[in-house]
Amino acid sequence: MTLGRYFLGLLLLGVALAPLQSASYLWRARLMSSWNGALARLAEIVADLAVMTVVMELLGAVHLLHAAPVVVYLAVIGVDGKWEARL
Repeated sequence: MTLGRYFLGLLLLGVALAPLQSASYLWRARLMSSWNGALARLAEIVADLAVMTVVMELLGAVHLLHAAPVVVYLAVIGVDGKWEARL
């Protein structure tokens, strides 16, 4: 693995997970506003992992489990989740 490929992986990770994490934060704040601190972060992480698992399972079922589709679908779901949480 080269240094450039490593930084590309970090960039793709950020593109995929930043919208997803902010969407889970907004949904947790909307649905469980009394939760704060470590319990709130744990709920957000569990929601992120659940979405990631479902997306990867579905993409794997149709033989599209590659980096580009995973990043695109996670980013789209995160952006849509942020938009829906603000309505």
